[in-house]
Amino acid sequence: MTTEIQHTNLFWERGNRGPHPFTDLSQLKELPVLQAYSAMPKFVGFAFEHDADNEVWWTMALFDRGFEWYVIGHTDQKVEGLPEWDKGRYQVKTPGGGVLLVNGADVASSVGNIVVLKDGRQCVKVPRKKEEL
Repeated sequence: MTTEIQHTNLFWERGNRGPHPFTDLSQLKELPVLQAYSAMPKFVGFAFEHDADNEVWWTMALFDRGFEWYVIGHTDQKVEGLPEWDKGRYQVKTPGGGVLLVNGADVASSVGNIVVLKDGRQCVKVPRKKEEL
């Protein structure tokens, strides 16, 4: 079955947002736009997040062990073999002053530098030390 990815970032292709047709995961990964992300430092893989409200599957490029991610496109159907995004990782400072590494499954929302945990604590993202990168 052929589907297509609509690229959302104009940086790589200078306006050629697609659509870019493909039939399976291996063809998707061979598209020049995805190859450009794969070649970037700290790249770890691609994943998807399903947006049921709009019936699209957002394609994510993941970097730095999951601490950085970018929506790079979307498809109109699930791509078999592409893993579901785990909602990322965060290093946060809690209201009590402690610093935690948090998985995305524990996050209720994240906007800018503010991360609200599912237990209700409002935290602030903090940079990681160079040796942790």
